[in-house]
Amino acid sequence: MAILLRRGHKVAVPVVDDDGVDLIVDYAWTVQVKSRQRMPPGRTPHLTLAQTGTRRNLAGVARTRRSAVRPHVDVFAIWVESAGWWVIPREAMSEWSITLGPQFDCYRDGWDLFERSGDGSQRRERSAG
Repeated sequence: MAILLRRGHKVAVPVVDDDGVDLIVDYAWTVQVKSRQRMPPGRTPHLTLAQTGTRRNLAGVARTRRSAVRPHVDVFAIWVESAGWWVIPREAMSEWSITLGPQFDCYRDGWDLFERSGDGSQRRERSAG
């Protein structure tokens, strides 16, 4: 959040955190913040983006349930303790998880994503379509 404020963006934190949105940037971008602590050296960071849980059916059999990444999240800001930030638009993500390999290097410290459409017009066009 401090990085965005230093860059001159307006940042709001929702009062309720039940829809997966951690920040709202410039009244337009919804951001979910993820983090990964203590990565072993030499390993590629992997994060699960969807909510998972176990639920038992009527027969008592446990079933794993996944809910897809929330469609109203525009950007994922991912912090890996030993490596820094990735700022990744939702369109670049899979449904369930992400491994931050070389294909995501272009999003490393990618805070300029918010400058590309600072007025939120790109975000609003996507929502309308």
